[in-house]
Amino acid sequence: ALDVAANRTADNICGMYAITNTATVTTKPISVTLSQPVSICLGDKGKFVIKVSNPLSNDISDVKLRIVPPTSLSEGAEVSSASIYNNNVWTIDKLHSGVTEFTYEAKSTGPGKLNFQAYISAIGDISYYSYDDSKLPPASKALSSIDVMRIEFTKNPISVSSACEDSEVTFTTKAQSSCEADVTYQWVRRVKGSVGEFTPISGATGTTYTISKLTKADADYEYAVWANASGCPCKNVQSNVATITFVPKTDVPTAVKDYYECQETGKQQLKELVTVDLPNNLVFYTTKTGNETVTEFDKNIPISTTYSFTYQETDKCASDRGELSVIVIATPVA
Repeated sequence: ALDVAANRTADNICGMYAITNTATVTTKPISVTLSQPVSICLGDKGKFVIKVSNPLSNDISDVKLRIVPPTSLSEGAEVSSASIYNNNVWTIDKLHSGVTEFTYEAKSTGPGKLNFQAYISAIGDISYYSYDDSKLPPASKALSSIDVMRIEFTKNPISVSSACEDSEVTFTTKAQSSCEADVTYQWVRRVKGSVGEFTPISGATGTTYTISKLTKADADYEYAVWANASGCPCKNVQSNVATITFVPKTDVPTAVKDYYECQETGKQQLKELVTVDLPNNLVFYTTKTGNETVTEFDKNIPISTTYSFTYQETDKCASDRGELSVIVIATPVA
C-alpha cells in the first residue's frame, strides 16, 4: 500500500488510502500553506503563519513539519504552538483533521528578503531528510518571503554645545529609504532628561528646524526627527537626539557716565566712562548699530556723538548694546 501512494502515505494510518475490488486509490495528501506580511521594517519581526491541512476525517500520527528559516537572522523563534519544536522541526504526535497552525517569527539583520520554506519531512516511518522536489508531493511544501525595508539617517541632528540667548539655532537632518516613496520628516521634542514620548512640533516638517530667537525654555527640550515614507512599513523612524546648551546674555550695564566737558588736551578712554567689574570686556562701536569699533577719543576736538557698546561677564554671552553720549565743546576764545 505504501508503494501505491504517489503522495507517499505512511502505514498504520487509517483512511490514508482505500482498497476497492479493482485498485488502490490514494486520498489527498497533507497540504502546507504559508501566509506572512508583504514587507516589514528592518529591525522588526516578520511572522510566518504555517497552515497544515489534514483532509481526512481521522488523525494522522507522527507527522514532522520541517522549516528552512531565513539564513541571515539576528533573532528567530517558534511561537504559539502546542507541538514539540526542536532544531527547526515540529513533531506532531497527532495531526488532527482540518487545519493546524504553526507560527515562526524572524528578525532580519539587514535589508533584502526573509526567505522561508516549510514542508512535511516525515509521516510515520517514512522520512524525507532533505528538501527534495522529486520526493515531496507539491502540496506538502510551501515557500514564501518577506521584503525587509529600511529608512536610515545619513545625517543626524547635532547637539549645540553653546548657544547664546536670542541667537538662531538650526538642526539639520537627511534620511534615505529603500521604499519607493520619498522620505518625509517631522521634528519632535520632549522635556530634556525625561523618558516621556516625543511630541511633534507644529509646522516643522523639513530637513532643517530653526529656532530663530533662542530662549531658556527652548533649551529645556531635547530634539529629534521622525522619518517616514508613504506605503513603507517603517513608521516614525527616529534620529539621534540633539540638545542645546543655553548661555544667557550679560545684562546691559546701567552705570554709564555720559561725558560732557570743554576742550582740553589728551585722550579719553571710553571704558573709563562705564562702571563695570570687567572694563576690559567692554567693546565700543562708533555708531548705535554699526560694527566699527573704537576705544578712545581726542578731548581737544569738539564732538557731539553717541557711541554704543556691549559688555560680557564671565560664562555669559555679550549684552545687548548700551549707549554712551559724549559731548566736547570748544573752549571759548578770549
